[in-house]
Amino acid sequence: MRADLYDHELMKLMYAAGCRVVTITIESGSERIRRMVLGKSISNEQILAAYDGARSLGLVIQGTLLLGNPTETEADLDESIAFLRRADPDYAGILMMTPIPGTEIYNTYRDRIRWTEFRDFEIARQPELLGRSDVRLMFHQCRDNVLLERFHQIRAEYDYNVRRHRWAHLT
Repeated sequence: MRADLYDHELMKLMYAAGCRVVTITIESGSERIRRMVLGKSISNEQILAAYDGARSLGLVIQGTLLLGNPTETEADLDESIAFLRRADPDYAGILMMTPIPGTEIYNTYRDRIRWTEFRDFEIARQPELLGRSDVRLMFHQCRDNVLLERFHQIRAEYDYNVRRHRWAHLT
């Protein structure tokens, strides 16, 4: 769901109907990338407000982040990773930008993409900005630092609940 379309009353109804997980996209922590490249005028504050609203209902939040957007700089990538940490979704999907033929982003940037470096679901970069290896390194750092942190947290909660359930009949 786009954060600018978040409707708390609708979320209440969805929760009452059994919905327990919602995906609220971040796409980029850089408002410049979100606005100028992705064409979405969604502020970081709107995203945080949607996350707060979903949390207040007890919904599990999945966030998605796109790395490797056209014109994205190292500073934009750092901003995205920092914002993902600030938003703190329960689960995070970190994806690489894939310009699909026929989409607006493809049509806008197709002449600047190094297609010789592009394979399915891999990064296509503009030659004058970060190289593919730079973005891939940032992708792995983000995954390792943010997702592994969250994985260990979830794993510890799961292990605790399994142990508690396993021995509950003895008390």
